[in-house]
Amino acid sequence: MKSMTAEKRKEINLNSSDEVVIAVAEMIKLNPANRMAKYFPSDYFLGLPEDKQKHIVRIIRAGLMNNDSEVGAYAMETSDYDNFGPILHPIIRDYHGIDDGFNFHGDWDISGKNLNLKDIDPKLSEVSMRVRVARNVEGFPLTGNMTKEDRVRFENYMVEKVFTKLIKDSKYGGKYVECIFQKMNRKLCG
Repeated sequence: MKSMTAEKRKEINLNSSDEVVIAVAEMIKLNPANRMAKYFPSDYFLGLPEDKQKHIVRIIRAGLMNNDSEVGAYAMETSDYDNFGPILHPIIRDYHGIDDGFNFHGDWDISGKNLNLKDIDPKLSEVSMRVRVARNVEGFPLTGNMTKEDRVRFENYMVEKVFTKLIKDSKYGGKYVECIFQKMNRKLCG
């Protein structure tokens, strides 16, 4: 398992589009596993207006600052997936092992579906799971765009609306453990 403390690069200059392209090229040398650097379309980036370039810098900043980043890009808003597909889609496909030609055409409605793991595969009847949330819950920004107040409000919402109900349900049970990032954020932000 990877260390939670990423090796950070010295502060890099990302004030101009050329500096961003140079920083991406340096990152691919430092960490060839960094998907953002591997798939970064410099020509696409350089052809965008300045405001869109600045938004992309926000999306890729963590990937440029952390030498051991393997993803390297984090959408700030749900619309980023559509607005900046040439940057994000190749990263997503590679990370999840999705063929370039594959397009999902289906129904995300799970109402009425049997979601009991032991019915899907009997070997899954005694598994322990972690629920990972905060991807795109309506009413909250994506995690990369959250303020400290957003994170606290989001965690409280999830505890009240989801986790408490799951814990009380005898089919699930378990316990809630406070988000590690919340604890780290409190240490950093007071």
